[in-house]
Amino acid sequence: NAAEFYRDETKQADDKAFWMKVQDTVRATVTQESFDKIVVKMIATKAHNLGDPIAVVEATVKRFNMSEAEGKGVLDHLVRGGDLSGFGLLNAVTRYSQDVEDYDRASEIERIGGQIIELPQTAWADLGQIQEAA
Repeated sequence: NAAEFYRDETKQADDKAFWMKVQDTVRATVTQESFDKIVVKMIATKAHNLGDPIAVVEATVKRFNMSEAEGKGVLDHLVRGGDLSGFGLLNAVTRYSQDVEDYDRASEIERIGGQIIELPQTAWADLGQIQEAA
């Protein structure tokens, strides 16, 4: 393994260069306005108080063509997270994606989290949204 030959300082410099490239890429592609829109959408998901977590996850699985096993994983993370809002649901989905061994499927599930953020108001009723937060 070639990495064994590099000094810690060399590895640190390489890591720093990588993260600087990531920052430059993000700055070039994400404007403050688009970032603010995403934040507003994420905050809006907190206003959706979910009903029965099992029913919500079942509806999510159906809507996004997920497997029963994937639904169980999402439900587990939803309950463990303790946030029974739309934000908790999207976090449970994206957290579950980290448990998936197949990279392509994990990426698809991560994208589902992004789709949850974009759900129109009417779609929340289909997922078991019962009321808006006060």
